[in-house]
Amino acid sequence: MADDRRADAPPGTEAAVLADRLKERIYATITMIAVVVGLSLGDVGSLGAVATVLTTALGLWLAAFVADQQAHRTVHRHLATGPELRRMLYVSSPLLSCAVGPAVLIALAALDVLSLHAALLTAAGWASSPCSCGAVWAGCAWEAAPWRRRWRAWRTRRSVWRSPW
Repeated sequence: MADDRRADAPPGTEAAVLADRLKERIYATITMIAVVVGLSLGDVGSLGAVATVLTTALGLWLAAFVADQQAHRTVHRHLATGPELRRMLYVSSPLLSCAVGPAVLIALAALDVLSLHAALLTAAGWASSPCSCGAVWAGCAWEAAPWRRRWRAWRTRRSVWRSPW
């Protein structure tokens, strides 16, 4: 079985994509924390809170996507298509996923499982918790780990790792 990386991709491309994706995840998380804390301080209903959270995530994603397209267009003199477009969508997708946790908690508040204030503060606490940061780090480390490539090569009987003995 062949390695799943493209042969013509320059070295470090995977790391650059993961770094860009992590940057977007951090940006989205910080923004969502500010939004849910702001909502918890105001007088808003469940419907207004979930609409604000989803609109914020969609607005962040559209802003990042349009900025990436314009930058690509300025540099390359054409809009991104094919692999370039897929990379942009992959890198910017954490901007949409940052709304899932708060939206689920607000939905629980709408079902009277917990108060809206508690749901919003829990959403802010979860997003800023070491558990959330650890999950982001673990996902990036798993994708970029050299041992994973070695394991994949060993598994496919194409050894790229050289024994020190």
